[in-house]
Amino acid sequence: MAQPRGQKPAGKPPAARAAAKAPSKSARPSRTPKTTPTRVAVEAFLATLDAAVQRDCRKLDAWMRAATGSAGAMYGKQIAGYGTVTLRYADGREAPWLRLGFSPRAQGLTLYGVSPDPSVSALLSTLGPHSTGKACLYVKRLADVDEAVLRALLFAVARAP
Repeated sequence: MAQPRGQKPAGKPPAARAAAKAPSKSARPSRTPKTTPTRVAVEAFLATLDAAVQRDCRKLDAWMRAATGSAGAMYGKQIAGYGTVTLRYADGREAPWLRLGFSPRAQGLTLYGVSPDPSVSALLSTLGPHSTGKACLYVKRLADVDEAVLRALLFAVARAP
């Protein structure tokens, strides 16, 4: 028997149907970060990049190694990370994360761990064309920015508590 238009089918009330559904993956709280260190060497990743991007990434690799004292590790397939920090979530969870890192993306280079906070605002103001996210710095290519300022910025971030 067909239901008249506008009427809901008989059965469980809507609240019971919603409660019976399992929460989606995105609705469940994550206990560990999605992106974790892998066993792939940063050098092996750099060797896969085209020449122009590889030049920029090799510079970033050297600067981040020097700034953190870390040899670096790949986080997932595309992020080279250096040093570690502990992220503390509002619910009390803690998780290890990279202190500094970078990833070559189609639109440019993403530098992780560089947040636009007051301690580095003077450096950011003299860096050159860039944009920032919550804890990321975005540049098209290193030739567009003042490399000395970027190096100083990376060292300042690596020394921050």
